[in-house]
Amino acid sequence: ASVLDALGVAPDAVVQREELARALRGLRADNGEVLRRPGANGVVNSHDLTMGAPKSASVLWAQSSAERRAAIEQATREAAEATVRYMALTTGCVQRRVESGERVWEPARGVASAQFVHHTARRASAAEVPDPHLHVHCVVVAVERSDGRIVTPNQAAWMRHGREGGAYFRSELASRLLELGLEIDSGTGKQGRFFEVAGVPRDVCERLSGRTREVESAYAAFVARYGRAPVEGELADLA
Repeated sequence: ASVLDALGVAPDAVVQREELARALRGLRADNGEVLRRPGANGVVNSHDLTMGAPKSASVLWAQSSAERRAAIEQATREAAEATVRYMALTTGCVQRRVESGERVWEPARGVASAQFVHHTARRASAAEVPDPHLHVHCVVVAVERSDGRIVTPNQAAWMRHGREGGAYFRSELASRLLELGLEIDSGTGKQGRFFEVAGVPRDVCERLSGRTREVESAYAAFVARYGRAPVEGELADLA
């Protein structure tokens, strides 16, 4: 709670636009007091961790009653919040100087993030409406260092541990969906690292994955043109 106190934000508060804008500029959200100075690039860093539910969970959410939609959405929000906390408190995402002048990396002592829940994917070019895609944007605004200072998160550190964070999020979400009485099919997807909600028809999930089909089509066109698979940056551009 201390990092939230420093930012002038109450726990679980619905943060208004201008309050978030102040915090992202390194100021207290409530009164504009300067907490952090811009870095060498002239900005105060933040980081957006985006975590999405499996397509089957998104399809189930879209086709459920209002009560069940709220429960699935809450499970997704809680899993995302737990993941941000895990990443901040267990990975070396904070830099500080020790007495010898050496820079060391250490986990944060606290973290402040703002959650934005989105319900659809970007609309595929041939689609009339976007497909369901339940996902959470967690904007990591600031972290607390071991000496109590409120500092900016290191984006590179978060990205280096992205796969670990994704695995943690999926395990947290699967656990919460099980608590709702749903069944889970584990070991799905690439390298068996993912899961789906049991009972949701696969063909329905595929039908409501227009963006995935577009990326797969672009991937195939790239291979046909260049005779090789795209590397990481090129694949991101295709997506």
